[in-house]
Parts: sequence; C-alpha cells; structure tokens
Amino acid sequence: MANPVEAALTTDAANALSGTTDPATGAVYNTIGQSPYYTAAYQKEAIWNRILALPNALRVVKDGETTFGVMAGTFCRHGQAVAYAGSTGNALTSNATNYISLSEAGALQVNTTGFPDASHVPLAAVTVGAGSYLHSNIADCRGRAMFHVVRQRELQPLPISLTAQCRNADGTALDATGAATRFKTVCGGWGSGTVVLQGQSAQGSTQTDTLGFVQALPPGYVAGADVKINVQAKYAGSGTAGAVKTLDIECYKLTAAGAVGADLCATAAVTLTSTFADATFTITAADLAAGDRLMVLVQTALQEDGGASALYAQIGSITLQYDRAMDA
Repeated sequence: MANPVEAALTTDAANALSGTTDPATGAVYNTIGQSPYYTAAYQKEAIWNRILALPNALRVVKDGETTFGVMAGTFCRHGQAVAYAGSTGNALTSNATNYISLSEAGALQVNTTGFPDASHVPLAAVTVGAGSYLHSNIADCRGRAMFHVVRQRELQPLPISLTAQCRNADGTALDATGAATRFKTVCGGWGSGTVVLQGQSAQGSTQTDTLGFVQALPPGYVAGADVKINVQAKYAGSGTAGAVKTLDIECYKLTAAGAVGADLCATAAVTLTSTFADATFTITAADLAAGDRLMVLVQTALQEDGGASALYAQIGSITLQYDRAMDA
C-alpha cells in the first residue's frame, strides 16, 4: 500500500505564515519580499539541523559502491545508554540483502540471513546488486526499535516462602505449635523434607485461621498488567466437614508509611476440598507498578460437624504471579 499524500496548505494559508514563528520548532517563516532572503533561511536551517540530529542518529548511509556508513548515536539497553561512535567503509555482500544491526554491546553486525534476535537494534536492510546499489536500496529499519509493543511473559511465578515470609496476622512469627486463629509450620524433617502450613483443628465448631506476608512487585513487572495470587490448599483430618470450608485472601498496596487503601482482591472466597487444589485470586492491578509492596492476608474457615475428630486446613504453597517484560 502506498503512503498517503498529505494535502498542502492553500495559497492564502501559506502566505499568512509570512514572518510568523512556528510554535512547535521555533523556526521563523520568511517574510514575503524579505531581503536578503538567505539570512532568515540560514537561521531557520540551523534550527532544522538541530532537530534533524536526533532522527539522524544511527542512520545507515551509502558511502561507496558496495560499502555503507553508520551515523553516530545512542540507544538504550536495560535503562543504560550505549553509545555508537559511527563508522564508514563497512563492506556489503553483492547480490544479496544485507541486514545491518547493533548488538546490545554496541558492536556493528552485518549478515544476509535476517536480523538477529530481539537483543539487537535493527538499523537497515540494504539490497545490493552486482557490485553496486542505489540510495533507494536502503530500507531504514530503526523504526522497529523505536516503535514496538512491549513484550511480556504472562504470569511469571514468584514463590512465597512458607517458612521465611509468612507470619501470623499480627506480624508474629509462625511456629511449630500454633494457636487459635493461627497456622503452624509442619515440617517433615530429615528423610522427608515436606513443609506445609496447618490451621488449628475444628472439632464441633468453625475454626478460622489467618496468615500474611509482604511482597514487592519485581523490577520486571509490567505496570498495570496482571497480578494473581495462587494458593494450593485443602482440608484434612478424620472429622466431618460441614458447610463452611473456604479459602479467601485480602491484598493491599502499602505506602512508604505502611498505610493501605482498599482491598485489591477481585476474587471471591473459594471452597476447600479434601485434596490439594490451586485457588487463584485476581488482584486489581490498574494502579500497580514495579516496586510496589503488597500486603497479602490468607484466611481459611473450616466447620467440623462430628464433634470428636480433628479437621484442619493445610496450605502447601503460595505463589505470586505477574506479567514480566521479556527483556527484564
């Protein structure tokens, strides 16, 4: 498809610019009949050249029959500036399309098979005939680096340590004993190695247990993208499970002063079963960015109807899931 042809100003509109200043560039339009005309033209050209310095950076130019040059310029790699000093007389392969790029370290690359992976900055594709090429045979490909969609890996897992990060709702450390409304750690020890968090037993009653942890969104998190909390849990024991057997979470964004706003969890409580199963809770992420601290509370509620046998909730794992930029 051909590029569109932009409509030109009418004669009256063009003449009305005489002696005015362009608000976007600061350049002054020549006054009709101005003498000498060239002074104003040079003043305006100096402004244009300063403006053109940026789009001229890293531009591939023809400097010989089968050679090319690259203008000096700078690109960004993981937030750090990488400068390229420019070069001349770089060889091209005849009877082929030459793909010119810079590595992430700023080294010039030329091949005839295509642009390398996304870690390179594409500059141009030059089609060379039998020993020569035209200026029009240079296809400027810098737009691939300047205009692109941020790629992201969806829902990368970040495991939460059950023993190091999880604490009681009041901030005290979990232990191997537990207490009413509190989980305890159950570790298999030597020869087993298992670790689960276990709530207090509900016998003829409803037992509610709560734990919490604080986790910052990692540096690679794509602002406003998906955040989820996955909890693998079940109920266990020989008691009779009643109507109440739920798992729920609350999630709050912490300010620097430790204050919180509204609960960001958008998923209702889920029903526990007698086998470990994943429960995924969606976090409202519109105002979240990398580095934000999340305070997450996990709560189980379990009713036992028999009255004599133990019934308790168990948590096998907690994972924060987030969308991460591909180059992070």
